Amino acid sequence: MYFPRLNIGLNKVLQQSIKSTSYFIDNIEQLPETTYVSIRFEDLCTHPKATLDKIFRFLQTTPVTPIEYDSLIQKRPTRLMPTVAKNQQRIAQKLAPYFELQNYSG
Repeated sequence: MYFPRLNIGLNKVLQQSIKSTSYFIDNIEQLPETTYVSIRFEDLCTHPKATLDKIFRFLQTTPVTPIEYDSLIQKRPTRLMPTVAKNQQRIAQKLAPYFELQNYSG
């Protein structure tokens, strides 16, 4: 259930996000770097070809047909739900360890 005035839905999502990102932060170093590839959406939008080349190298494959990624991948404006926008600072504080790990700035 979602009750915007009480932030019940937001709180539940935030709790799960904190749980998931904490687990990720606590365990990512246990995985050999050869078993995963890490990308950020911003990097994909800013440097689509380089980011996809990184993914292809990781998968040890190449595209069959060359594609002009710059024309297909573009960053969209961020539109937050009103409840999220209202609580953006609190959300950022709770997820700060993950944001720091991913080199996101304030």
